[in-house]
Amino acid sequence: MKMKRMKTIGSLLIVMMIILFSISISGCFHKDSLETVTMMTQAFYAIPGVHNEPHSPHSKFIETDNYGRTLFLFSSGSPSALCILQESDEKYVYYYDNVSFLINSYNYNMYNPDELDALKEANDWNEKLDDSKMIKRELLKSTLSRTRKSEISQKRANESFYTIYPDNDKTMTFVIYSDYSQTGQELFYVERQQNVSTTEVYNYEVLDCYLMILNADGSFDPDNYLIKVDDWDQINTLLAEIKEKNGWVG
Repeated sequence: MKMKRMKTIGSLLIVMMIILFSISISGCFHKDSLETVTMMTQAFYAIPGVHNEPHSPHSKFIETDNYGRTLFLFSSGSPSALCILQESDEKYVYYYDNVSFLINSYNYNMYNPDELDALKEANDWNEKLDDSKMIKRELLKSTLSRTRKSEISQKRANESFYTIYPDNDKTMTFVIYSDYSQTGQELFYVERQQNVSTTEVYNYEVLDCYLMILNADGSFDPDNYLIKVDDWDQINTLLAEIKEKNGWVG
């Protein structure tokens, strides 16, 4: 009886060691490099609607300028984007609000040279760094976890959108937290999908999408808190417009 109990304990110890070893190995393989987390941080906050689903985001370093700015390519299943990071340190990333990225209409590894030149010009590529133009965001904990969570409940955010577009059985609505201001305002990306299937099999396609800004207490300006995104090529202009109308402080 005693021998049997010792065998059982020994087996349990072996199983525990295997589990601990697996966790350790898994942590090594999935640990994100600082370079990757830095690029992801800017993309997650600067580009509305970036989804932080496991294993979906991808970033690719392209080049740096004479003052250390970084140009990189980002994708998370939605259209990819070219991004320029002004600088970073052990805690923050620094970039120009609303102009730090360009939605890439081409394949992930392709981009229009003229559009790239315009992006570089808007971000002072190869010019001296200008702190007065930069905003900062705290580094993500990892590529899958934001450091600063939304202070507004998901229910409150959903209800704010439903004020203009009531919930219904024909559409699915996704209200996604994207960014925050110095005064606690929060920017959300809202996407509605509609079932276009004529059979019993569901087939959802994007119906429309919006940018939404709520104040720190969850209130909003009924005339200006929502703007429709009809053309992703104009997303930078729309971001600047809705932020200006709502008194956003980057």
